[in-house]
Amino acid sequence: MVALAECLAPAAADAVAEGTEAEPLFDLVASRGAEPACSPDRALWTAGKTAGERMMANLPTMSNEFIAYSAGAAMFILTVWALVKGLQRTPPIEAAFVSKEEFKEFKEEVKSDFTELQANFNADVRRLHERIEESTHELQTSGHRRGEEIRKEISELSKICGVLEERTRKL
Repeated sequence: MVALAECLAPAAADAVAEGTEAEPLFDLVASRGAEPACSPDRALWTAGKTAGERMMANLPTMSNEFIAYSAGAAMFILTVWALVKGLQRTPPIEAAFVSKEEFKEFKEEVKSDFTELQANFNADVRRLHERIEESTHELQTSGHRRGEEIRKEISELSKICGVLEERTRKL
């Protein structure tokens, strides 16, 4: 009933506090020559509502013409905005890529890195080749030495066999 007191003219506030129904209150306000602040329907609707709900109920309703005009204006503004966005110059596809100068710098940097890497690789291969040649030379040298030693031992064995053969013939 407090919502009714807020809605009606101050002359009916005492009657609302006593618990009188809404329709007779509006009749009472009208009989005293005062103008109620809202319609009886709105006053009944706001009874028992929160302050925010009562405030929303007391807002004036918009006419259909105003709603149509507002929707048309919003559509016009959105259309103009879309046209302006559509007419804006977009950067060419090449802007997503690097320029010729940047590519040239990058290419030279990669080339120098690759050349350095190739030089390091070649140096490593040369060192490995030299080690293999040294090992091969050492193996060949040691093989020659062993071969000569083996030949010497074989020749000594053949001499010993020759001596043994002569002794066995004499027997």
